[in-house]
Amino acid sequence: MEVKLVVIHTLALLLSATVTANYVRPLPRKPLHISSCFPFPKPHSNHPNQVHISLAGNKHMRVTWITNDNDSPSHVEYGTSPGRYDTVAEGEYTSYSYMLYSSGKIHHTVIGPLEHNTTYFYRCGGSGPEFQLKTPPAQFPVTFAVAGDLGQTGWTKSTLDHIDQCNYDVYLLPGDLSYADRMQHLWDTFGELVEPLASRRPWMVTQGNHEKEKILLLEDGFVSYNSRWKMPFEESGSTSNLYYSFEVAGVHIIMLGSYADYDEYSEQYRWLKADLSKVDRERTPWLLVLFHAPWYNSNRAHQGEGDDMMAAMEPLLYAAGVDMVLAGHVHAYERSKRVYNGSLDPCGAVHITIGDGGNREGLAHRFINPQPKWSEFREDSFGHGELKIVNSTHAFWSWHRNDDDEAVKVDDIWITSLVSSGCVDKKRLKLMNILTNPKSPHLSTGGIASV
Repeated sequence: MEVKLVVIHTLALLLSATVTANYVRPLPRKPLHISSCFPFPKPHSNHPNQVHISLAGNKHMRVTWITNDNDSPSHVEYGTSPGRYDTVAEGEYTSYSYMLYSSGKIHHTVIGPLEHNTTYFYRCGGSGPEFQLKTPPAQFPVTFAVAGDLGQTGWTKSTLDHIDQCNYDVYLLPGDLSYADRMQHLWDTFGELVEPLASRRPWMVTQGNHEKEKILLLEDGFVSYNSRWKMPFEESGSTSNLYYSFEVAGVHIIMLGSYADYDEYSEQYRWLKADLSKVDRERTPWLLVLFHAPWYNSNRAHQGEGDDMMAAMEPLLYAAGVDMVLAGHVHAYERSKRVYNGSLDPCGAVHITIGDGGNREGLAHRFINPQPKWSEFREDSFGHGELKIVNSTHAFWSWHRNDDDEAVKVDDIWITSLVSSGCVDKKRLKLMNILTNPKSPHLSTGGIASV
């Protein structure tokens, strides 16, 4: 009998291994030709296109769109019933030139105050189609969709289709949006590609390396990104669109810039300290951070590129009790255990690399072996993540692989907040020491001892 059980068990293991081995990752898909995805005629020059929305402070939303008519007004009409606009908000506009390219008129208009968890209907510039948006809830639960390194390929469209099926409130994008790489018309096609989603739910983004677009002596960096994707940096006390913070329901979210100065003498570092000191963990018990280049990465791609930023800023995030860190850049998925300073730590953050939105460069297939102790799950496939924060103590994270145009849930985990685990109260003392004493030895030694 025992021999039979051993044989059955062995066969089961072999069958399981065979099934796993049979999974073949799909090949990269070609870049999209946006005209083939959007067969209808181009809108009239004064009609809005590339419409997207973003959060802009408490109960306010920023609406951004582009027109080719320089006389088009920058106002938004909106209300809670289709075709009936009770309020009009006036905004601002900008434009930019890059080499031989000249952008259209880029409009940014803040609307509000808006009611939470409410559908609004709006029209941009007094003409063109009506759009609708839904504001996030004021309280838990709240759901975030997450995917970085989007680009404009067939896999990008698959990712967006899957996100569209997710009942999410806010989309978080940790860098590398259009992959324009100095070809400015690709910013326009990207805006058209994402408009169906980005016009209905707020998209909160931070910059990646593909947004730099600097040409020595000719063009400054980030001019396209900053002109087109204005985020609430002023509302959060930042002086740069490359880093900012915002709040949704009971979550405080910090978007950092991997490609802005970040050492302890930088403006970004100073702002981060000030922002962390204002976080009220009773009002926002969850604390998330996003940036582009991951700090914990067991893929051979982009090894060590986040190390300097990690050395400068990880002590601050640890002291503040950051629950999760989300990054992109590496074109694969990886989830860590709670980790700090390279070692497992129950009061450290969960780090997730999710640079697998569908970019044209393909996937990063080569992982380092043996797998580090801090690395819990990793796979080189395109996909997206969903983070549902259920209440002040628990959140559910899941990652969904793009497989034959179906979203297949491959990895999931329940995460307990550091507030509820008792880590934050102890760490706040460490944080306040750092914030009030610039000569703190914690800054010079490159880390904070575990508490």
